[in-house]
Amino acid sequence: MSRGRKELARIPLRELTISVIGSLIVALILALILGNRGGGSPSVVHQKPTVTSLPAVLLTVAATTTPTSIATPTTPSNRESALPTTVALTPVESAPVAPTLPLPAPTAQRPPNGTVVYDADWSQGLSGWPAAYGWKVLSGTYINDASDSSDRNHFVQAPYIPEQANLPNYAVEADIQLVREEACGTFGLIARTAYYAGRQASGGCVPGTGFVGIPGAGDLKTAPVSPDNAWHSYRLEVRDNNLRLYLDGALLIETSDNRYLSGGTVGLFAYRSQVVVRSFKITSLG
Repeated sequence: MSRGRKELARIPLRELTISVIGSLIVALILALILGNRGGGSPSVVHQKPTVTSLPAVLLTVAATTTPTSIATPTTPSNRESALPTTVALTPVESAPVAPTLPLPAPTAQRPPNGTVVYDADWSQGLSGWPAAYGWKVLSGTYINDASDSSDRNHFVQAPYIPEQANLPNYAVEADIQLVREEACGTFGLIARTAYYAGRQASGGCVPGTGFVGIPGAGDLKTAPVSPDNAWHSYRLEVRDNNLRLYLDGALLIETSDNRYLSGGTVGLFAYRSQVVVRSFKITSLG
């Protein structure tokens, strides 16, 4: 008996508890089986185990039972520690995206025939016109003082650019007065950057002559005009390869040239000539 108690003392409390519970379960199952065989109602407990027989039962169960770990209930504190600290994400391959290409700039729509696309206003100053080659603003007009005679081919460009507006066919029109002139002076209009049209002043060279030409290439065509210091309206039309110069509404010169067909730039020129310009406009020819 003393030896059994010593062995019982060596059994850990946890395993002892499991063994006791196992013994009670086995006893309960045997009681149920025996009660069913006897045909009567099963009795939960038929015989209370004696104290002296308990160690033997416990030793037998302990020897034949493998210790079972008991799951610890999940509490809020250990639930968080049970969660994974990192989550491995599987990358998802996406379909390749085609590169975005810049869209072409939209082509400007040409204004209808007869539309005034630009009308100069010098009442508040230059309004985009250059102050160069003797040009400046006076009382709402654009004037040239003939102070720069270094190059007969220079001209001043208007702020409106037909090339940018996709406008190859148009008319440039201005009211111009010749105030004073020097030898071989000339003045007039520019269209498509390369076509000059106007008149020679009366002070030499070919006085009193209207012309349409290209600087450096000479005149394409000329016509006589009466030299004076009055106001006159000059209108240069460029339509396809056809060029026309009107003086005060009357056709003065008509000619053709195939070299410059795009819109280019427009403007004014004055060489050795003091002039006053009171109006300047551009009209679409479709």
